Amino acid sequence: MELDDHSDITPINYKKESELITNLEEILEITKDNTKDWKKRMNALKKISGISLGNLGTSDTFLRFFNKKLQFNYAPQFLDLRSSVVKESC
Repeated sequence: MELDDHSDITPINYKKESELITNLEEILEITKDNTKDWKKRMNALKKISGISLGNLGTSDTFLRFFNKKLQFNYAPQFLDLRSSVVKESC
């Protein structure tokens, strides 16, 4: 599989930025604790990929939220001993 292969990721599109923020807050909550269910964390990481491929993936709202809040939740995912979580975080 190539690094840019997103065939298993579906783009997520939003009509309102408020919907995006709500989903990002949910993802933040799931990924901030590395002891939570690894499947939920993996799905949250996939959702971030889907958002980045969607219509608001390059919006200022998404980029600011990611840079200010979500990026700090990625480091613990890299250290997870489950290879599928590490793969999704990459």
